[in-house]
Amino acid sequence: MKKAIKARERGNDLFKLGYYREAEKSYNQALALLPDRHDITAIISNNRAAARLKNGQYRQCVMDCTFVVDWTRQKCLREGKASTIKLDDGTSIRCYDQLGKALHRKAEALEKMLRTTDAQYIYEELVDMDSGDTKALTGLQRCQSTTETKPPPPPSPFSKPTSTNTTTTPTHGAASSSSAFPGLDYSIFESQQPNIDEPPPSKAVAAMRARQAKMATEETERQEKMDMVNLRIDAWKRGKEKNIRALLSSLNTVLWSGAQWNGVPINELQEPRKVKMCYMKAISKVHPDKLPSSTTVEQCLLASGVFSVLNQAWDDFRSHNTI
Repeated sequence: MKKAIKARERGNDLFKLGYYREAEKSYNQALALLPDRHDITAIISNNRAAARLKNGQYRQCVMDCTFVVDWTRQKCLREGKASTIKLDDGTSIRCYDQLGKALHRKAEALEKMLRTTDAQYIYEELVDMDSGDTKALTGLQRCQSTTETKPPPPPSPFSKPTSTNTTTTPTHGAASSSSAFPGLDYSIFESQQPNIDEPPPSKAVAAMRARQAKMATEETERQEKMDMVNLRIDAWKRGKEKNIRALLSSLNTVLWSGAQWNGVPINELQEPRKVKMCYMKAISKVHPDKLPSSTTVEQCLLASGVFSVLNQAWDDFRSHNTI
């Protein structure tokens, strides 16, 4: 339990610094140490949902939020809205607050996925929970404004007019016996008529769809490159996961050529002060927020993996050295 709490705290620290992918990994580690349906599992799942939302992993975010919403609702029904969870450090967390956070994250993720109707239902629930929730009210208005109501298509000018005489009224898609072209299917003309009443999507919707398409493409490439990148990271760190000196001296073997990292011999990393200087330079090279826009998906994955490994090794090094 203590290890899980520590991994969660590390994830929270990384999240605050903007290292969302690294935060998700810490939350994954914490969840792996807990049994299913444990009280703290829902809290960490809610934390992971926030990280996944920042990472653009909207479907996974919705899955986490759905679990948290179901769990907190049952907890509140059994014990009331004032029910809390106490952590080992004495912190008390209200289940009702966790429910609100999960609903907000789920609604935002659904909205990013263009499922505005589903998001609208959740925003409505949030407004029912708190009529002064300005974030939910804004989201509700946003969803209502983007929901398009499509009118029925107008009758085709090529369709046969309906007669009051039932004996001469043709069925849909077939010609009347009195038609000049018996046996002709008039529906071929109807299907060719454009729906001129359907408005084109707004600029905001079009831009959102473009962003979604780009993120979907990047996510596909990310999944394709993940295994290969993990193999490179594992080969680099194997046997020296906690040896910051060995990791830094071999960093040039895992970074791409465009990273412009000059190798550092291990004999120059004997003093803790020099280790710190080299570590800070390395971190600035692979920091997610400092990568240039030209960085590829594969390079971003490498940078993220290196960043996480170096941080963990640095934490261990700092705990055994006075710097």
